[in-house]
Amino acid sequence: MMDFEETYPSNNTIWKSNFIINFISIKIKSDSPTPLYPENRIYLNNYINNTFPVIIERVDKQSRSIWNDSAGHGNYWSDYNGTDLNNDGIGDTNLPWHGVDWVPLMKPSPAINDSNQSWLGKPPDYDPDDKDGDGLPDTWEKVHGLDPTDPSDAFKDPDNDGLSNTAEYENNTDPISDDTDDDYMKDKWEIDHGLDPTDPSDAHDDIDNDGLSNRAEIWNNTDPFSNDTDGDGIPDGWEIINGLDPLNASDAGGDLDNDGISNLEEYRRNPNHVQLEAPVNEDRSWKGFTMLLFYIGAVVVAFLLLVISIFTVKHRR
Repeated sequence: MMDFEETYPSNNTIWKSNFIINFISIKIKSDSPTPLYPENRIYLNNYINNTFPVIIERVDKQSRSIWNDSAGHGNYWSDYNGTDLNNDGIGDTNLPWHGVDWVPLMKPSPAINDSNQSWLGKPPDYDPDDKDGDGLPDTWEKVHGLDPTDPSDAFKDPDNDGLSNTAEYENNTDPISDDTDDDYMKDKWEIDHGLDPTDPSDAHDDIDNDGLSNRAEIWNNTDPFSNDTDGDGIPDGWEIINGLDPLNASDAGGDLDNDGISNLEEYRRNPNHVQLEAPVNEDRSWKGFTMLLFYIGAVVVAFLLLVISIFTVKHRR
């Protein structure tokens, strides 16, 4: 997509316009061929996330247009990587940026509005409630603490949930909360898995009928739309209950309880089995024997105490 292209452009002013997510923002095939034609003034525009913000098709690759206003304000470029050495809001290094701007702005310029349009005029889809043209209504931005005059905030992610503010708006989620419905499932995870990030009740659903709620699926990093995430033939819920790994297909061939039957075969024989028995080993056998001796000893002690009590009572009489 290209916003503007002109051959031999002259006497034009492009100001306070937004050029957002274009392949080419401005392509000037040649500036005025002779001094008889006035040059162009291009300033206070915002070039945000464009592949090629400016292309000048001249033999010397130099633009004769003026890329700043009379007060020395250039344009905002989201890819500008220079620094503002004197903190005046204008970049001082890596100049001219893109070969044209000697005074690039460090922050976006105030956007176009109803009373102050660029020479290009209002775009067909111009929204008076979106004066910075970033696709986010001004009222929505104000409610959520964003800047309705800064088009670059559409691409930011203040709550670090993996969703840009644009994605938050499109999904009706809160841009300053990573879990809009407070169901302990992150907004992006719900969206990526086809759930509703604004409905807390879906945390308790079990869409794939594997015995795990959607909330349990996210805690175990399993797929809520597959009852066997690792594809080993054993449902995720059964694996988790029995101490297996629902993300490791190789454990299907293991034998957790050392009874000579694989875990997969255990499941096939008893899919409703609650928990596999722990392996019986020498330590456990000695532990059981010790407990038996303890109980026998307790019974003997209790019997002796009873005998002593009876003898004492008779002696007093």
